[in-house]
Amino acid sequence: MSVDDLRHEIVELSVAIKDLRKVIVAKDPDRSLTVEEAAEFLKVHPQQIRIETRIGSLPATRIGKRYTYTVADLVNFRERRKQNADRARLRQVK
Repeated sequence: MSVDDLRHEIVELSVAIKDLRKVIVAKDPDRSLTVEEAAEFLKVHPQQIRIETRIGSLPATRIGKRYTYTVADLVNFRERRKQNADRARLRQVK
């Protein structure tokens, strides 16, 4: 398999992943998740969710002493982080 074939496969997989994210959000974008569920969804430690909430980069709704997160907000957060990481990588290449 050539490098061009691998690149093509990666592009196809990226498109498929984006389509799956849209399906997840479309099914129930307003579903509320706990800190632990949000951490599992983003595959990070729950403390990272708390930190991102505290600094204001991850939108949350406070109910009593607990925070909840919508799936749509989590997907948007992940996309923003990915774009920022891509930009940083491009800056390093220059």
